[in-house]
Amino acid sequence: MAENQTRTRALGIVDPEDVAGITGQKYFRYNGSLTVPPCSEDVLWTVFIKEGRTASREQIKLLRAAVNGAGDETFENARPIQPRNGRPVKLYKDREGKLKHTAHV
Repeated sequence: MAENQTRTRALGIVDPEDVAGITGQKYFRYNGSLTVPPCSEDVLWTVFIKEGRTASREQIKLLRAAVNGAGDETFENARPIQPRNGRPVKLYKDREGKLKHTAHV
């Protein structure tokens, strides 16, 4: 049986404005780490903000069953949420067709 191998490839800097379909959206960015082993740091997370949707308790139960296979049981990250330790979370939003950093959260 072949061993698992890991490859790393530098992607360089990815500008959110170059990603199709995000014009006019708001998003948060923060420096963090992977949520699964090896939990490496230096990950720049980008979280897009979309309009919320409502769901009934029954719909949530069905969604959990579809994702987890057992109904009420849920799976968690490989480790608990980590403290921010002073790291800023930045909000970006569209201003005149350009995405700009607007606030620290």
